[in-house]
Amino acid sequence: MISARLFKALAFAGITLVSTSAAASGVVTCNNCSSVGQAAKQGGDGLVIVSDFSNKRIWGFRNEYDRETGQFYPRPVSIPASIVDSHTKTMSMTDPAKAQVAIRQNDPGSNSFPFPPGFEGWNAHHIATDANMRGQFARALAAHYTGATTGSNTWNNLTVSLKSLALGWLGTMGRFDFVTITVYWSDGSKTVMRIDKDDVTTADYVPGESYDGDGNKIPDSSATGSGGGDYVGNYQFGSQDALNDWLYAAGQYGIPISGSRSSRMSCNWDGRTLSCHYY
Repeated sequence: MISARLFKALAFAGITLVSTSAAASGVVTCNNCSSVGQAAKQGGDGLVIVSDFSNKRIWGFRNEYDRETGQFYPRPVSIPASIVDSHTKTMSMTDPAKAQVAIRQNDPGSNSFPFPPGFEGWNAHHIATDANMRGQFARALAAHYTGATTGSNTWNNLTVSLKSLALGWLGTMGRFDFVTITVYWSDGSKTVMRIDKDDVTTADYVPGESYDGDGNKIPDSSATGSGGGDYVGNYQFGSQDALNDWLYAAGQYGIPISGSRSSRMSCNWDGRTLSCHYY
């Protein structure tokens, strides 16, 4: 919410708005803004982004402080393309269905934002079973989604604040509460992550939505308790490596496996625990 003092100051300056806020980060919201330059002054010293969410527009400025007048003078600057592109795509999400995003590691041309580099050879098993690897990917995924890949800490921090405000605004419009990103890895496995307005610097792993390259549901925290019922069914593995990866995941959550080892198994749930056996 805008403070009374800031509202009076902006009104005196002749700015017409629905809602305006000045963030210490240098992002100023000025919906239906009549004077973008005046709004930019509220962003403090240095780089500033002014956003009109209602009209899906953003402007970049560099505020220069004049010691004689005690005022900021905003000079227009270009906003990095990654930020503009990310913001445009976010503001085009007019309904919850459009907040469902898919990116493919082996098909970069089809992605709405770049697949993070440096994760070659990784797959859904790495994300589901290794907290450190999951954290690395979660931060990289969020950075590429928000456009925080400019090489400038200042611009990166600005776009993080901008994305948080944008998702919050879309939430108040009843659009959606978070963005869901389905990640398709080169080996055919799948991971689902979510980015929430309260922390757009990382993506949250969605338990129970990971599948390996053979289409088998990968055990994670959702396999314990009542969620074990979702893992009932038959599993087939195309290689010993695929089977070993699945067994490693199952072992982390105490899922017992019985019978003579083979490339096929069946899992059952007794209402309390999940158990599997080869067949």
